[in-house]
Amino acid sequence: MTQKPKQEAEPEVEATGFELFRDKLRLLYHGSSPAAVRFQFSVLIVDVAILAFFIASPLLWDSPTYLYVDYSIAALMFADLAARMLASTDITRWLRQPAGRRRHRRRCSPRRLAAWRPFSSACGAAST
Repeated sequence: MTQKPKQEAEPEVEATGFELFRDKLRLLYHGSSPAAVRFQFSVLIVDVAILAFFIASPLLWDSPTYLYVDYSIAALMFADLAARMLASTDITRWLRQPAGRRRHRRRCSPRRLAAWRPFSSACGAAST
């Protein structure tokens, strides 16, 4: 009778500080805990403030602090982009699709498309 060789368990590797930081970012950007929801809401508020600045920027060009605010916003946007990249589970996939996770929708046939009605389940529309 032959015995199967025992598979040795791989030793557990402790997570480094960088991996813990990436896990924390992943939980904040993609989680549903109260802390994650507060973080996502604050990111939304900052994004709306940035949009308001860009809409108002033609009126602020003559202001002496315009460039400081503009460069600060650019640095903030870079930091957000870097944090989103680090929060991704696969950075190379994220670099190919930086706009976020795209879900593959089924394609509609011309017949289904012609029969499409709003609020129906045809062609992936939300059902009521």
